[in-house]
Amino acid sequence: MTLTTIVFLNSVKNLLSNDKMAELLILFLILLCIVLIVSGIMYKCTDGTMNASDFSFKGCFSFGDGSDDKPQEDKSATEEVTASPLLSDSSSMGNLIGSGSIDNEDDEGEVDYSSYMDYYKSSTTPVRAREEILQVCRGIRDNKSGGCGADPVMVDTDPPIKIHIDYLDVDAKNGVGECAKICYDQDETIDGKACNAFQMNNDNKKCRLFWSQSESVDNGGRTNKVYRLKTTRGSADHESELESKYYNGSNVITFSSTGYKDTKYEFYLGQYNVPHEQGVNSIIIPEDKCVLGFSDKDLGGKRLGSSYFGMDTSRTTLDGSGNPTPIKSVDIGSWEDGICTWYPRDATAAEEDGTATIDMTTSTADTADQAPAADSTPATGSCRKTNTNITCRGTRCSEKTDAASCNSHNCCTWS
Repeated sequence: MTLTTIVFLNSVKNLLSNDKMAELLILFLILLCIVLIVSGIMYKCTDGTMNASDFSFKGCFSFGDGSDDKPQEDKSATEEVTASPLLSDSSSMGNLIGSGSIDNEDDEGEVDYSSYMDYYKSSTTPVRAREEILQVCRGIRDNKSGGCGADPVMVDTDPPIKIHIDYLDVDAKNGVGECAKICYDQDETIDGKACNAFQMNNDNKKCRLFWSQSESVDNGGRTNKVYRLKTTRGSADHESELESKYYNGSNVITFSSTGYKDTKYEFYLGQYNVPHEQGVNSIIIPEDKCVLGFSDKDLGGKRLGSSYFGMDTSRTTLDGSGNPTPIKSVDIGSWEDGICTWYPRDATAAEEDGTATIDMTTSTADTADQAPAADSTPATGSCRKTNTNITCRGTRCSEKTDAASCNSHNCCTWS
């Protein structure tokens, strides 16, 4: 009796197992049929190319051997190319950019946009794009009698004139892949500057080209990803543009914020307390100047820069440990025969040497300080320079308003 029961249970188990195998086989056959049907439809509707961009309902319902004597119609000259969903940055298929070739409007043949995407890195970090517009007196803009005096209110020009041209909007009907090609091939430039980054507009029909890769916290209401070239061209950001502009200048250029932003001050040779409470957080040093920065006023606190070579041009001022450190005072020297000449740092040494300038006031250098002409004798009761030596350029005698402060500087005399 027991043996019979065991045999019965095993038979049931084998039967159930066979049913499951049959179900799996049926399911596999159904899926295979679906795949074959879809493939057949795609083959038929794309005229054998299997390319989604060639899909045509007309092709799906056409029959015959294709030997009709009726000439083929040139669609490229009459039909507008539409954006492929594979090239839309807002679609869920955005990572499959350019997976198929697309006919462009210039009849140049098929362009595989996917290959251009390899030259870029993507992120959600916006690109800095300045939006400043030139303003003039309304009296001048409207040509009123008396000009600004007639109507001094500042208004935009008509038409508006951009102070900075940081971007250019162009058509990109085939989506992000086409924009990548335009930027990489330099089909368009931004006020003569090479394209280094781009971003699709929210409508995915136009894209914005940028010459700069500078980062920003403001996306300007734009939601798509930003694509930056891995290998940049020209001055690829606002920071490098400023470095090129001032590197061959005469003055040391400092900024209150990192990345050369916000309040700017210029200094020539000498020692200065920085005229800004939060100090200097970025600095551009010309090639003929050497600079030591200090975290406190009067050349006190931490020193930034080597005692022999000084600091380097820096988008973020760092101490010896690599920590961001604002500069509150600077000592600016000059290079001569590979050696940086620093000024004496105390008034006694300055008096004995007769050439050094100790100016710990909150003054800044202006254009006149860069190349002062020989001084003429000023009116009685004013402070003037008495030594035209180059070391006097860091001293602004005209800012001394009494005899005591004027005469405390060896380059200045009250008369």
